[in-house]
Amino acid sequence: MVSPAQRKAIKKYQSEKTSELRIRVRNEQKERIDAYAHSIGKSTRAYILGLITEDMEKAGHSLE
Repeated sequence: MVSPAQRKAIKKYQSEKTSELRIRVRNEQKERIDAYAHSIGKSTRAYILGLITEDMEKAGHSLE
């Protein structure tokens, strides 16, 4: 159970340190992406971030 103070701290951290990237895909595409990511032992988020990181590094850029 998360206390109200923890909830407040989480909300503050998320608003100051993170952003959301949203994309729309067809339901079938989402299911396939989720299934593939999990089949290689990754979450969908980790799989997508890995693809972005790899692509940017190939182009000589870094996320860090």
